[in-house]
Amino acid sequence: NLIDTTHGGMGSNDIRNAAFSIEAADRKLSFDFGLSHWNGFVRAYIPAQFMGHDFKNSLMLDFGNPMYSEFSYIPHDGSTNTGLSDAFLSFWYFGMFKFLLIGFIISRWNEAALRGNIVAQLFLMLTMTSALHAITHSTDWFFTIFVKLAVFMLPVLIFARIKSKA
Repeated sequence: NLIDTTHGGMGSNDIRNAAFSIEAADRKLSFDFGLSHWNGFVRAYIPAQFMGHDFKNSLMLDFGNPMYSEFSYIPHDGSTNTGLSDAFLSFWYFGMFKFLLIGFIISRWNEAALRGNIVAQLFLMLTMTSALHAITHSTDWFFTIFVKLAVFMLPVLIFARIKSKA
C-alpha cells in the first residue's frame, strides 16, 4: 500500500497526487526527459479559441497516465502534481537539476539586481512568481516565461538602448 488515504494519511490532494505520480514513474521507469515542457509551451502559447482544440491537442505529446495505469488513481479536479513530481517524471532523481538550474538563474539575476542592474531587477520581478510555482505546480511555468521575456521585453530593452544612445 503506497499511502493510506482512507484514514486521512495525507491532508493534501496535491501531495497525494505527487506521491502517486512519483511512485508510478519509479515503478514503470517511464520518464519524459524534459519533453513535457513542450506541452507547457503548447498550453501557454497556442490559443485553442483561434486554432481549434483538435489542432492544439494534436501538437501535444502523450505520455500516458502512469498514476491511473499503475494504481487506478484519478486526481481530484483542480489539484496539481507539484513541481517535485514534474521534475521526477522528467529525469528520475536527477530532476533536482531542474531546480538547481532555476536556483542558479534566479541567484545570478538577484546578484546583478543587488548591484543595481535594472534589467536584472526587471527580470527578477517578472520571473519570481513562476520560480515559486515551479515548486507548487510545475517547472513549466518558469521555463515558458522566457518566451514572453524574449517576445515582449527584449524588443523594449533594445529600443530603450537605441534611444538612450541617440
